[in-house]
Amino acid sequence: MKKAALNGTVLAWEESGTGPAVLLVHGLSETHASWRYQRDLFSQRFRVIACDIRGFGESEPGEAAPRPEQYAHDLRALLIHLGVDRAAIVGFSMGGVIAQCFAIHHPEMTSALVIAASSSVVNRQAAEYFLERAKLAETQGLEAVRATTVSDAAACFVASSPEVVAAYRQLRRGA
Repeated sequence: MKKAALNGTVLAWEESGTGPAVLLVHGLSETHASWRYQRDLFSQRFRVIACDIRGFGESEPGEAAPRPEQYAHDLRALLIHLGVDRAAIVGFSMGGVIAQCFAIHHPEMTSALVIAASSSVVNRQAAEYFLERAKLAETQGLEAVRATTVSDAAACFVASSPEVVAAYRQLRRGA
């Protein structure tokens, strides 16, 4: 993992491949590692940058409020740091919301936008879910959140593949 102090925090990322830049933005309860299969494939033709957004994985939370706009500005700072003028932004779930914010606020740096399993806003139901998780962490600790996150992981797969589900559970536990 590479790290740099950017935008009032320390961001961590991995890079591979050469060619046009592709920035991969993970979802809630995930890290850059959730993109490992796509990263390996994409890096055969592209310069792939998979980061941990502020407060996830090896990136520090910093002082700023964790909002999609803040994450988008962090990603801009990362791309500038890496000397990337334009990138295809690929976001999954919460990463899709962040990717959309990036494209809206930084269209000059967006060559393409790919959104998977996401929405354009965090609606009331999603906000309640996130607040519920935060309250669980405050009252019962991170282990309680990890337990529910692990059970949610299995619901992310249509096909039953014990190895893939186990790897994804481990990934979400670590995030």
